[in-house]
Amino acid sequence: MLHDPNQMTLFPKLPDDALDEMKQFGKEIQLNVGDVLFSEGDSKYHFYVVLEGEVEITKQVGAETKVLAIHRRGEFMGELSMLTGSGAIANAHAIAPSRVLQIDVETFRHLLIECSPIAGVILTAMAGRTKDVEAQLRQQEKMAALGKMSAGLAHELNNPGAAAQRAASQLRKNFQNLQTQALQLNLLSKEQLKFILTREYDCEVPLISAYGRELNQVWTNLIDNAIDAIHEQNGQIWIRTSCESDFLLVEIADNGPGIPPEVRSHIFEPFFTTKGVGEGTGLGLHIVYRIVVEQHQGDIRVLSQPGDTRFQVRLPMSLS
Repeated sequence: MLHDPNQMTLFPKLPDDALDEMKQFGKEIQLNVGDVLFSEGDSKYHFYVVLEGEVEITKQVGAETKVLAIHRRGEFMGELSMLTGSGAIANAHAIAPSRVLQIDVETFRHLLIECSPIAGVILTAMAGRTKDVEAQLRQQEKMAALGKMSAGLAHELNNPGAAAQRAASQLRKNFQNLQTQALQLNLLSKEQLKFILTREYDCEVPLISAYGRELNQVWTNLIDNAIDAIHEQNGQIWIRTSCESDFLLVEIADNGPGIPPEVRSHIFEPFFTTKGVGEGTGLGLHIVYRIVVEQHQGDIRVLSQPGDTRFQVRLPMSLS
């Protein structure tokens, strides 16, 4: 399971008097075993409180279904999707005969404003759940994406100066060997062999102090997104490093169809995804943003037009 249901911060129970008070604001739903309350990706969402029975919450991660939690009397769900305006991020179905209180969006917001004791419990749980979901799914996305990419490539990006020197030395010794610009073939799947990867490392890039494990996630997520962007076409990916004043610039580019302008401003938001249900959590780029900007005091930008999408990561030469 991704969550520990015994954590009272994440899974608090509303007291009976609060449940009685809330009944006037919603309607009761009867569920039989197996009945679906909501599904991942649903855009019509509500706030739900379990009055009786058990409701299981699951999340599709790749080909695997992960159990997130089992909610019982007094426990609630649906608040994150309602406040972020995104589709449901998980699935919910009854695993026992159940009664659930359903409250619509506007009424839920009214409750948060007018009913301070209830609001305190809900908002505290929301803060904890957001961090917990992000941390746990962060690990799931990392493991899934690592199956696609070579760990050696991430190592090179974390040590751009050394990697550039090695690349330059190899080119001097054997300039005709163009395979130094591609991933090692024995580490690639058939699907990954459909594209060309070009590495353009600046030999003058110095070593920097950084959180290597976290940056592995940044490179893996960005490269994985680039692979998805050029899926099923003869695409190309570029990885470039250079220096800009007091920053190290790492650019990951692809020649895919590009990111529409109306989508571009939302791509770093949590739970925002353009992928189909079960293909992504909507946390990958949000995690990238937090690692680069918040943890490394750096900057990340995206430049995109059809045939040329570039994610530019700038990391300070010295991390305070």
